[in-house]
Amino acid sequence: SLRVVLGAAALGTAAVGEAQLQRFLSENAIARTAAAVNASAPTAVAVVDRIAANQDVDPGCAFAGFWEVTPEIVARIWKVSPDLAGYQHVGRGSCRDGGSRIYGGWSGESMSFDVCKALCDSSDTCVGMEYAFDGACTVRYDVEDVPEDPPAPGLRTFIDGDDATGDVAGTAAPWDRTCYKKVLMMESSQSQASSSGHWRIMFYPRSGEWSLGVDRATREAPLVMTEVQLREEGKCGAMEMSAKGPFVQGATVWWGTEELTIWASMPAERPSSSWESVADQSVWDISYHIGGASCPLRKDITGLPIQVLGVQHAVWGLRSCRTGVSRRLAPEMAPLTEQGWAQVVADRWFFGVEVFARRFVAGEGKTIADEACFQTLMLNIWEALPSTQMGSLASQLSGSRCVQ
Repeated sequence: SLRVVLGAAALGTAAVGEAQLQRFLSENAIARTAAAVNASAPTAVAVVDRIAANQDVDPGCAFAGFWEVTPEIVARIWKVSPDLAGYQHVGRGSCRDGGSRIYGGWSGESMSFDVCKALCDSSDTCVGMEYAFDGACTVRYDVEDVPEDPPAPGLRTFIDGDDATGDVAGTAAPWDRTCYKKVLMMESSQSQASSSGHWRIMFYPRSGEWSLGVDRATREAPLVMTEVQLREEGKCGAMEMSAKGPFVQGATVWWGTEELTIWASMPAERPSSSWESVADQSVWDISYHIGGASCPLRKDITGLPIQVLGVQHAVWGLRSCRTGVSRRLAPEMAPLTEQGWAQVVADRWFFGVEVFARRFVAGEGKTIADEACFQTLMLNIWEALPSTQMGSLASQLSGSRCVQ
């Protein structure tokens, strides 16, 4: 059974006693999660083996996860294999312009994400690209700039489109891919590589919508991480003595007319390393299929010393400095139970609700068939969130036409 396989993998024995197995399951959240979603035995074994091996992990991986930056903003810190500098994630589906029109382009099959990105990089007129879960690549162009001939040997299929123009603004079906839009290349020089990937930060509005009702899209950028604290002009001041490296340096996001710059560190006092992987990460992580989220989690680190420098551009550059502890939010680790749902509801975070919902759908052996429909469902669940019980959530998800 899955329980015995999990126990054998983690304890390194051919036969596992029930008492031993129960103790292991009680002490390892990942084993409980894997069992709860009925993960396949090979995947579960691989996940638990990684924990049991206690292998060396990049110290920066202690930052990996979701963190409450301000009451209105949550940030994800994570590491991806490819360098995404110069591109931003738009969403699941095919790239569309502001009028939901289709860009013309060229597509090819069976290539790596790096190759797909390089094909878009090689053309000044490429506005974005799509990378499918099966490795297919589609390079998109403004209506006036679609090449008449294949722009590269690997791109063989012409896509006529319907006169899409300007920046990529959204997505639509088919949903078996992810859209990335090309942005100013000035951020490329800021991209920081570690021995096994590139650090990124993604900001989410807590309620799902940014201040002033601008949009619902995430904000994303490369992340600078250092072992020593940098002295930077305009910074709030030295981090408290309770802080310890590595340090996250100067990540910036806007809330309305206020520009927020964030610094964070590890707490000086923290338990010995205890790493946990996530069994069902592929169902919610937008970068999973391109080699994302290569870090396990330090779930035992529940808070980070943080400083937020605010510059209010609507009030003559008025500055403020906020210091405190950034709380970890962990919808990706919450058990798929009443208790886990209560934790997610208490966090009051739109994307956290979505993560839990996607995990629940996968645990039921179903998939999301229509992302646009699913987002509408998420909005309905969000609006009724304080009073929505686990049973009601399960009923809405299982009975929705969005899933199959």
